[in-house]
Amino acid sequence: MPHITHWRASPLLAAAVCGAALAADPIADLTHAYSTNGCGPIDQPVTMIYLTRDPVTSGQPRPPYVQLWFAHGLDEYGKFEGHWDGPQGDVGGTWCKTEQDCQPVKRGNLKLQRASDDGTLNGEVDFELEGPVHGPLSAEPLPPQHQSCG
Repeated sequence: MPHITHWRASPLLAAAVCGAALAADPIADLTHAYSTNGCGPIDQPVTMIYLTRDPVTSGQPRPPYVQLWFAHGLDEYGKFEGHWDGPQGDVGGTWCKTEQDCQPVKRGNLKLQRASDDGTLNGEVDFELEGPVHGPLSAEPLPPQHQSCG
């Protein structure tokens, strides 16, 4: 069982929806989750969440990974809810199988709340890759990246 700070697909949902295909897909190996600040696809400041196979201590992870992002940050209660259904907007994602093979996450939902003062984000994620992926999320913070957007 993964540590609480790791992301995981719901085993029952994954088995029911994806069957053996999910086990052969690299998304099944993405057991770590991290959050950081960065620049989004239209060069605005965003919060990024990486779902990765390998532990990350700083910077961008090595593929394969899923990068989810949202532009407006958490509200005054430390929460965020967003939905996307298309390539651009204030919330979205990218699935990178390799350095040269990155594609938009087709559609999804992201629901977050700050879990602790250290910046860990807890919540739920639901999105489409080659099939539906759903599960709880606990993304521990990476050191901030100092970037100038826009």
